[in-house]
Amino acid sequence: VHRGPCRVFRIDAETGAETGHLDVPSPCGHAGGLATGGGGNLYVADTHTLFVTPVQANGPFRRIALGPGIVGGLAMSATDGIWIGTYNENGPGRLYHFVTATLAALKDGDTLRAEQAAATLTIPDYAQGVATGAGALWVARSDTRWGTLDRIDPVSGRLVHRYDAIPEIEGLAFDASGRLWAVSEAGA
Repeated sequence: VHRGPCRVFRIDAETGAETGHLDVPSPCGHAGGLATGGGGNLYVADTHTLFVTPVQANGPFRRIALGPGIVGGLAMSATDGIWIGTYNENGPGRLYHFVTATLAALKDGDTLRAEQAAATLTIPDYAQGVATGAGALWVARSDTRWGTLDRIDPVSGRLVHRYDAIPEIEGLAFDASGRLWAVSEAGA
């Protein structure tokens, strides 16, 4: 319950058909985010572990433990690395930016620590997904009964607008056309 094997699917954007998949090894059991960053790697953020593999490969994965304070609740791609965000129901969460050089230096079994982050941002409570686009940081927030999409000023961290959304809205991403896409929790 609440944990199980993790699988990454590659989907054709035009047809929606699966064009491949990749199984993420144990202990992945509750993947919270998927990102690509500099260096051609795919990153899967799980609650306590970051899994890393080259985008064009079928593994093997490096397993990087997430140190104190970092929970792989969500992830976001960046040109120079990735962002990993912490889900928190009892107050603001944190978003950590790790650059490619820091991530590349980590070996299988190493630990990624908060002090290795190039930058951190405070994000709202119940954050389930993040994306940047249209001059803002967008945060999907939800639980089983409600959902919102927050537009946040990326410099000040100030909430610009809050939009109602479906319960259990989670991952967010912008496509090349500037459209914002969202995914919901299974069964939502």
